[in-house]
Amino acid sequence: MKVLLLLSSFLLAFCQTANSETLLRWKVEDNESIKYKTTMLPIKIDQRFALNGFDVLNNEQLQQQIKTDLNSFLTPEDSLITTLTKNKMSKGFRVRTTRLSSEDTNRQPESTSQVLNDWAGPIELLGDLDDRGNVESFYLSQKQRNILVQMFSIPLAKVKTGDSWTLPTNLIEIGHNFVPTLAQRKTKVTFDSKEYNKNGDLIAKLFYVMAESVNGQFEDPYSDKIYPSKFQYTYLAYADFNVSKGRWEKHTGVSYILIDNEKKINEHMIVYALNKF
Repeated sequence: MKVLLLLSSFLLAFCQTANSETLLRWKVEDNESIKYKTTMLPIKIDQRFALNGFDVLNNEQLQQQIKTDLNSFLTPEDSLITTLTKNKMSKGFRVRTTRLSSEDTNRQPESTSQVLNDWAGPIELLGDLDDRGNVESFYLSQKQRNILVQMFSIPLAKVKTGDSWTLPTNLIEIGHNFVPTLAQRKTKVTFDSKEYNKNGDLIAKLFYVMAESVNGQFEDPYSDKIYPSKFQYTYLAYADFNVSKGRWEKHTGVSYILIDNEKKINEHMIVYALNKF
């Protein structure tokens, strides 16, 4: 009986420890420079990720498959590097993304470059954040803020596996003369699991599903013409956060953008990835 009680107590303590609360915080020391190989590139449509985010949120089996796909996804090479340094103006850190070489930016087809400009913001990015990844650079455009929030925001409170939270992003932007009939948005970041790596560092695995959808019509102010349109933006990502060191080990995300206007469908896909050197 004593052995059984001891075993039960051990198992209870183990379960409590396995799902204990974890505090996620960025840790960038003075004079430290944390560097990541960075990808922000349009890619060909990959049907594994060309999904409606709301469907993903309601399908646990599909979520598991996406996590597997993102883990095995071969991130395309890009000539970008992201550097994290201590922000001397606050307790946070500075993010700077620049090109590694003087490649001709016109190597991309014009349409692809336009997509990147319209939806992902400029390639070079500079912003200041606090130790929770909140954007302190209030003067940045919404597109720039979206990228910083998607890649660096972490929750305020301690979290345990299974917990989820939202992110303050606005992914869809539509021009003038658009009258919406339906608009919905949901962001869910989940603390999926945690483990220790070979160096003994605690790694938190986070799963992102961001979904936005807007239906409506463009109304020509100079005529009676109406153009029904639908916009859909889905962002799926899986990331490893090193809790012990306060930084990403890797973050891989794929966005899927669908524009349906007068039976003409325009699809784009963009990869956002950070991989530690």
